Amino acid sequence: MSFPTFEHKPLGDIATITMGATVSYYSKTALEGEEQARLITASCLSPSGSIDASKLTNVWMIKDTYEKFLAESGDVLLLTRGNFRAVCIDSADEDYDLLVSANFAIIRPQFDLHPRALKELLSMPAVIDDLAAPISANKSIRTKELKQLQVPLLPYEVQKQIIELAEARDLAYGATLELAKAQLDAANTRIAEIMGA
Repeated sequence: MSFPTFEHKPLGDIATITMGATVSYYSKTALEGEEQARLITASCLSPSGSIDASKLTNVWMIKDTYEKFLAESGDVLLLTRGNFRAVCIDSADEDYDLLVSANFAIIRPQFDLHPRALKELLSMPAVIDDLAAPISANKSIRTKELKQLQVPLLPYEVQKQIIELAEARDLAYGATLELAKAQLDAANTRIAEIMGA
């Protein structure tokens, strides 16, 4: 996919890209004396594109070289298998380390590329279609293609506009979900009352 009017660079030139930790790096069973972290998996992603902290899993580190798999504030995580989604780490929790699982690419933007703007780019269906390569019955995004993705070098004001629109969209989506849940709960309560339950 190409973006007109803006200079482009390969994502690998303007961001560091690392795949998440394989299971050989951690244990879900408590290991006495080992460092502990919270694991980000695909099931932790909410429909609105954020991380649901209640779904993070406690893990204990097996290998000492796991720091490169820890999420940092400003990282963009891209789920590279199954239902491709991107999430931005707005702020890492100081109480525990966030370990990124192997189904994610950890993208750490450099230069003047804002993480939220990059997240929006990586969430566009046309971009995902270009990146996703078939592997047997499933599709996945390979690091090589991700590094070669041509990213528009957007001016600050354009990035700011994208971020503001995305935030407004996310707020509206969240409000709609809350309203739908309230209506569902009210209807279920009334049905139960009518049935004498």
